[in-house]
Amino acid sequence: MLDELNFLWARYSTEPYLEIKSTELRLASRRFQAKYFVTPPVQPTGEVRMLSNIEIHYGWQCQVNADWVRELDFTLKPLSLRQLQLEALRETLCGADFPYLWWFHKSKNPKIRTVYEDNLGVSFIKLDGVWQVVYSCKKLGSLVGSQGSTNYESIPANAYFVVVENESVVHC
Repeated sequence: MLDELNFLWARYSTEPYLEIKSTELRLASRRFQAKYFVTPPVQPTGEVRMLSNIEIHYGWQCQVNADWVRELDFTLKPLSLRQLQLEALRETLCGADFPYLWWFHKSKNPKIRTVYEDNLGVSFIKLDGVWQVVYSCKKLGSLVGSQGSTNYESIPANAYFVVVENESVVHC
């Protein structure tokens, strides 16, 4: 699988995306199931453990890829995040513009929140007393691309983001 991922990434990261040419593939985690990130639970499942205080940035779903991702049946074919990454890169060969399922935007003044992780490996923060899913760019690898920076691959190493419904909220 790694060979195929690297081959597909090499094909994607050339024309017309010269700004990411020669960038290394950020591998998504093979430990976590993709369904919990594509359609996350509304609250933690099972035991919750506190991780640490981190900066929270914003992100949104990449609408161009939302359709084919919604068509995946995770009950028939459970996928890890890395397997989903392979599917996303394959989609770029079939005409998809990007392998990214989410866009990340580095906030100018990020909020600091405590991150919790549940039994499924999904990360949460509490905002105004309500659990909200927070995504780890490290776990997602190249399933998340950067907006508002020099190129799609310039993401801080251990960044986290909360998905907002509307991209315009991020730019306010």
